[in-house]
Amino acid sequence: MKKDSKNKIEIAFSLENTFPNADDLFSNNFSTIEEAFEKALFVLDTNILLLPFNLRAETIEEIKKIYTSLIKENRLFIPKRVAREYSKNRTVKLSEIHNKILSLKSRPKYQDIKYPIILNLKEKKELDEALKILNEKEAEFKRKVNNLAAKIKKWQYKDPVSKLYGDIFKSEILIDTSKNEEEILNELDRRKKHKIPPGYKDSGKYDFGIGDLIIWLSILEKGASEETDIVFVSQDLKPDWWQQSSGSAFLPRFELIEEFKRNSSGKNIHIINFSKLLELFNAKEQAIKELQEQEERERKEKERTIAHNKEVEKKYKKYLSRLTKEEQEKEIYNWFYQNFEAPVDCLPYESKEGGYIYIWGGPYEPRDVIENEFCEIIDPEIIDKVVNELEEISWEWSGIRIPDEEVYNLETVSIS
Repeated sequence: MKKDSKNKIEIAFSLENTFPNADDLFSNNFSTIEEAFEKALFVLDTNILLLPFNLRAETIEEIKKIYTSLIKENRLFIPKRVAREYSKNRTVKLSEIHNKILSLKSRPKYQDIKYPIILNLKEKKELDEALKILNEKEAEFKRKVNNLAAKIKKWQYKDPVSKLYGDIFKSEILIDTSKNEEEILNELDRRKKHKIPPGYKDSGKYDFGIGDLIIWLSILEKGASEETDIVFVSQDLKPDWWQQSSGSAFLPRFELIEEFKRNSSGKNIHIINFSKLLELFNAKEQAIKELQEQEERERKEKERTIAHNKEVEKKYKKYLSRLTKEEQEKEIYNWFYQNFEAPVDCLPYESKEGGYIYIWGGPYEPRDVIENEFCEIIDPEIIDKVVNELEEISWEWSGIRIPDEEVYNLETVSIS
């Protein structure tokens, strides 16, 4: 069978690939989180481990009580991928705190006014005295800022959050997928081809979206081995995990619900945020409120980022609309070659596996990616011309290769 025919068949039957067992799709066997949480297992996402760096010590203590209780009941688990991502990012969180403290010293300095005509005025002498006191206080303030920044730096890897995790997290709570690296990459390619969450919307990440997939595979295998409900605690509200409504997370993706049921003998997966976890376990009201406020700040920050990106996109489309056809064609080529490479130029070839190994993400078809980016603003004839020329080079393309010096070297992390 020709490769393009095979691709057409796979695309045409994507729903069959996403929902392979139609017999149970009308099942109403769903429990609510309130019904499930007392017996369910809990799995933590990376963002949940990092969020306490923004919380008060009292709230961290409430979190410790919940984690300790769940660990005693053998109900708390962390994917090894989460442990690795946390270890990579915790120093970034501490650095943010350190930089924020030092930024307090960057206030512009008050300048003296030296016009001779006002030097002998009483009001000028009073102002000079006030400025002297202000400068003395400012010098004291900067010393205090330096002391606090030094204290944060002195923590090293014994900050309150890292100490909490070191005290209660043992290797027994770590879970992982049994799939090897090649199997995971093949699974990621399959999900991208059929738009199956999670991971297929994160191909632009440095890891091509494989982080979310490894976490999900770890959850699936834990559900399969225990045959019990699982509660995934995460702040991630992306479309990879949640069905969106009016720009906000509405319900967990049904594809995830159904896949978990298939792998766990009909059990349920629930996805909740951090404040909901504290609510379920009757944490102190002040701790719940602080988490809700932090979640709201993060939500608003994401909204601002999305709004900014939309504005940038709007300006870019306006810029494109003013170009000549030849300039638009050149712009498409520039964009395409900044994001994709021909497989022959950057990928290993494995004849036993039937072709190129897409280690940089993909395969991507020129028409799909170009129409997704430009169809609303550039004439279809121009797009057709560029696509046809690119397809003469290759029907499928790889994501852009990352230079060796930029590839992240994620080392295995142990929690003892």
